[in-house]
Amino acid sequence: MNLHTLYNTHICEICSKVFTIKKKYEIHKLSHSGIKLYTCELCDKKFTAKHSLKMHQNIHEGSKPFQCTLCGIRFSKKSSLDRHTYIHTGMKPYTCVVCDKSFIQKIQYTNHVKTHSGNRPYLCQECGKSFSRKDSLNVHIKSHSKS
Repeated sequence: MNLHTLYNTHICEICSKVFTIKKKYEIHKLSHSGIKLYTCELCDKKFTAKHSLKMHQNIHEGSKPFQCTLCGIRFSKKSSLDRHTYIHTGMKPYTCVVCDKSFIQKIQYTNHVKTHSGNRPYLCQECGKSFSRKDSLNVHIKSHSKS
């Protein structure tokens, strides 16, 4: 008898995530299939799990059930609250392996890493200057209109 049978766990064959509740495991497997059974009636965004749709609907309703216990700011998603708490703790879980700069959000880290690649695919049509990130190009383009 293996440990998974002993502890009644379910392991995703694709990503190795472990579940103790079979229903949650079954729902998780759908995330790899691309099948999205639940649709938001307001914006037509689709979801694999019913709870994901419910969390999404908080955005439309303006509901913010998750509150920071330190400063009182409210959030519509728990993940947003969790990320916010890094501000209070000083925790920056994403660290660049090239320059050791750290970031609170994964997207900040991902954008930063692009600056080290040397790849600058975003070209200003007005002056020819190139950028590694599209948002940097957009900020630059606005500087032309101020002149």
